[in-house]
Amino acid sequence: DEGHKSTGAANLARSLCALGRFDEAEPFADMARRIAAEDDLASQVTGRCAGALVLASRGHFEEAIALAREAVDLFAEAENPMTAGDAWMDLATVYQVAGQNAAAADAAREALGFFERKGVRPAIARTQAFLGDLGWRRHT
Repeated sequence: DEGHKSTGAANLARSLCALGRFDEAEPFADMARRIAAEDDLASQVTGRCAGALVLASRGHFEEAIALAREAVDLFAEAENPMTAGDAWMDLATVYQVAGQNAAAADAAREALGFFERKGVRPAIARTQAFLGDLGWRRHT
């Protein structure tokens, strides 16, 4: 059951990244991208996001940004705002780690739009906090 295996590996990789355990996350991110079907967007996107976070943690910013952009582009036309928002937030995180705060804020605002459309309050709050840390304030 490679479909579930790739999704599980991708989700585990992203969770390990959230814990700062990038060395442990890397093989799961690679596995997710390698075994997922091309049209398995959940696994492909999440695997790329986790891979980008691993690369960013090692200072490989150009590669990390490119991989995170691939993930965002894969979900450009998808109908799953939560996963799209997560991909945008991972891109924002990669930009922030790379010291590109303006790009990080732009990506986080994209994520915020997806989360608001879906109505996911914890994700909205987390994204607003991220933007606040970058010094961005919403003008109402």
